[in-house]
Amino acid sequence: RFPSGIHGFLSGDDWGHQKGLFVKPQVWDEFFKPRYKRIFDAVHKAGWHVWLHSCGKINEAVERLIGLGLDVLNAQQPRLMGIEEIGRMARGRVCFLSECDIQMTLPFATPDEIREEARLILEHWATPDGGFIFKDYTGGEAALAAPRENTEAMLNAFLAFAPWGRKSRNEGEA
Repeated sequence: RFPSGIHGFLSGDDWGHQKGLFVKPQVWDEFFKPRYKRIFDAVHKAGWHVWLHSCGKINEAVERLIGLGLDVLNAQQPRLMGIEEIGRMARGRVCFLSECDIQMTLPFATPDEIREEARLILEHWATPDGGFIFKDYTGGEAALAAPRENTEAMLNAFLAFAPWGRKSRNEGEA
């Protein structure tokens, strides 16, 4: 119905709680994996990208999802997942759609701490060719009870530390 108007399929399935998956990995593999494979294959057959949102510590599902063909992972709790750990696991194999941690960082951290987390996220998740899409939390400051200065610090940090296009931006500066 939409041959050139749709580029991706986004599903919002929160798979994790604070310490791991909601289900045992074996249950995920037996019941959910074949269903995701059917969906992901159909989306790719249509020429679209597969995007998935999931909060929580979904580390045990990340490799499984990439293996099924996940293109973009919307993970909004990078600190909970372990920025370096997820980077080692998935950097360059999936595109991340994220921001600083919505639970532990944006509402409570200082602008300097937010800047450091943004730097770490880009260092461990992005590649010089991309692999990272900055996302501001839907609902913004009100939904997270985050000070406006924190969301501004996050945006400025992601712009400052972006590993792609740095040379061309700096060439234009006098």
